[in-house]
Amino acid sequence: MKRRQFLRGGAAAALIPSARSRAAEDESPFSFLVVADTHYHGDLENPTRLDPRSRDITGRLMTTLNELPGRAIPDSLGGGTVRAPAFVIHGGDLIESGDKAGNPKYRQLMPTEWAAYEEDFGLDGTGTQLRYPVYEVHGNHDSPQSEGLVIDGIAKRNRHRKNLVGISGNGLFCSWNHGGLHFVTGGITVARDEVPAARQRRYAPRDSLRFVADDLAKNAPSGRPAILIQHVDIARYSRFPADAEKMPDFEWNPDDVHDFHDAITNYNVLADFHGHTHGTSVTRWNGSEIGPDLADGIRVFNVDNAGHFSGGVQGFFYVEASPTGLVVRELQSKDGWQTSQWTKRWNEPII
Repeated sequence: MKRRQFLRGGAAAALIPSARSRAAEDESPFSFLVVADTHYHGDLENPTRLDPRSRDITGRLMTTLNELPGRAIPDSLGGGTVRAPAFVIHGGDLIESGDKAGNPKYRQLMPTEWAAYEEDFGLDGTGTQLRYPVYEVHGNHDSPQSEGLVIDGIAKRNRHRKNLVGISGNGLFCSWNHGGLHFVTGGITVARDEVPAARQRRYAPRDSLRFVADDLAKNAPSGRPAILIQHVDIARYSRFPADAEKMPDFEWNPDDVHDFHDAITNYNVLADFHGHTHGTSVTRWNGSEIGPDLADGIRVFNVDNAGHFSGGVQGFFYVEASPTGLVVRELQSKDGWQTSQWTKRWNEPII
């Protein structure tokens, strides 16, 4: 039996006693939301405001998120109603223009975009548009080199969060516990800064792998189920390209991807969530291979863009968690959140 299979087999026993030793509210099932790729976009004609398309779609997204509790779930997807989310996780690309900071026209949009994100999503669910606490990671549109306005803003927000059990030295990554699960953010990609000089990578990881590995060792021992969040998808970067000249185009170096898997493989990672691709997919990943039927693979959930200014299909995940595992459902809109529909359901059992 592989280590991951052993951990999965014992995870329910590890989770339930610890839950019983906590406060009563931690023993009950809970829910959370996963969104990504809101791409708040400023107006080039008037940099002090959002582009009207971006303002309309993100505004309707806020309304949809806030009105979600009590909404009926179709019998075909398990039935029942939506419970009030404990928090929201944002999978990155909060704003649109952070990767264009070298262009003065777009650089002037960044303060407006970041202010709109903070105003809408808030921090702890009080006094803001969003009624739930939120945790976020940064994406390539926020800052491909992991520096600047959004990066400093996320670090500042993490310093004001009161329920964290882990925070990186640079303040950019964090972890927290809820309902017997452990949650860890890993930024744009998950890698160490100290790597061979020949290792090519497009994005700066800011030593996120060191934080994730140390945090799991400290806060997720003995099979405690963990949820990981980063922005860039894993599947495309688990293998080296056949043509070496294509390597500079890779956003996540495959050696970094393999190091990430090696660092987490001895822990009970229940699921990995990411955004970035502007599409929905759910599969399993064992470090090198990707496929829905991998017996020992980690479940990887790719969430769609939730508020992109271009319109079209948008979506996010509604996740129910209990001592037996996760139930993940997608809510999708085809008209910029004027209407929305439930689409699919996935189960990820702990036992």
